[in-house]
Formats: sequence, C-alpha cells, structure tokens
Amino acid sequence: MRSFASDNYSGVHPEIMQAIMEANENHMSSYGADPVSAEAVKLFKNIFGEQAKIFFLTTGTATNTLILRHLCKSWNSVICSHDAHINVDECGSPESMGIKLMPAETENGKISVESIKPLIPSEPDVHRAQPAVISYNPE
Repeated sequence: MRSFASDNYSGVHPEIMQAIMEANENHMSSYGADPVSAEAVKLFKNIFGEQAKIFFLTTGTATNTLILRHLCKSWNSVICSHDAHINVDECGSPESMGIKLMPAETENGKISVESIKPLIPSEPDVHRAQPAVISYNPE
C-alpha cells in the first residue's frame, strides 16, 4: 500500500541511506559540531547566503510549529485558511505551543484580502489576539 499522507511514511532513497550509513561509521561530536552538519550548513549558505541560519528539525510538524512560535509573540495569531495544513494536519501542535490560529473563509481553498479583513482589527485591541502571520499557499 502506498500513502502520500506524510513524507515520513515511506522509506529513504537508497543514496540517502548510503550517506547515513557512511556517516554512521565512527564517533562524531553531536548537536551540529560534526563535519556532516558543517557540510550541510555550507551547502545551505551557498544557496541562501552567509546570513542564513540553519536549524535541523526532524518533522514538518516540528518545523511549522517552531517557525510560527518564532514569528509570533504571546499576543499574536496566525491567519490561515480553514483547509491550511497547520489548521487540519498538525494535530493541535501550533495551539499546544500557544499559537492562536484564525481560519479565514476561502474560495476554492484560497484566502483573499477580502476574507482576512474581518480578522484584522481596525485599531489595536489589547483584549484580542493581534495577527502577525498570514499562512497561505500561492499555488
């Protein structure tokens, strides 16, 4: 059976598994102080520039939640579509980290400027979460 529900449902590409096996031969420092991590950071910086900061995470859920936690203060919220991955597929992970999600009405699964207007207060209101991020899928 094949399932495309998650990128961690399937096995690893053989070249990736070979690279893991080669990296697993001897002892190395941990927490990014190893030559494998250093090489990965170098490759990312070649693409994204020297100012890039690289954080290795194990799952998409952890990545999405930690990025949103980084972007939002405790009084902020994230506007997203009702169908957004962060709203329906993360098993409550953003909310468990104190990230308020504010689903917007959609047309064919897409949010619009008009659909987010009701979620943005016209004046700052200390009694209401203030949107800081809009999550959308441009495709």
